[in-house]
Amino acid sequence: LEIPDATEDPRFDDNPLVIGKLKVRYYAGAPVRLHDGSCVGALCVIDRTPRRLAPQQLEILGQLADAAAAALEGRQAIQQLRAASGEMHYNATHDALTGLVNRAEFETRLRKVLQLAAEDRSDNALLYIDIDQFKLVNDACGHTVGDQLLQQISKLIAGTIRIRDTLARLGGDEF
Repeated sequence: LEIPDATEDPRFDDNPLVIGKLKVRYYAGAPVRLHDGSCVGALCVIDRTPRRLAPQQLEILGQLADAAAAALEGRQAIQQLRAASGEMHYNATHDALTGLVNRAEFETRLRKVLQLAAEDRSDNALLYIDIDQFKLVNDACGHTVGDQLLQQISKLIAGTIRIRDTLARLGGDEF
């Protein structure tokens, strides 16, 4: 859209940029369209002097609007990748059933704690919990009930530890 003199265009009769202090006279705008066709804005050129752009200048304005759309879509793609990456990291480090840290992540954290303890000589504790006879629950009641039991035990233990502590499901019925 090109408006050579906004004071002569009824669409700008009450526009504060035209009638206010800025006194805009010239306006050219190219839509910023995403690949799906949605228009998310416009790249605009304004001036206080009436004018007309040459056809190649208008083409460049359109190209700049396309570049702005590409930049927006690139940013959106990066945000989606970051979110997917965070989700993949969570899935790689947490047990799907209980949501607790898994064995690999536990071992990583344990190495860090032991390294810090060696450096500052801090005291730490490790508690290992194994549910005795858990196989009998699965055999007698089925794996769905066994899974529910593991989830309940996870919640019970999680309610008794500090935020800075790590609770992990090492596998099966081991915490």
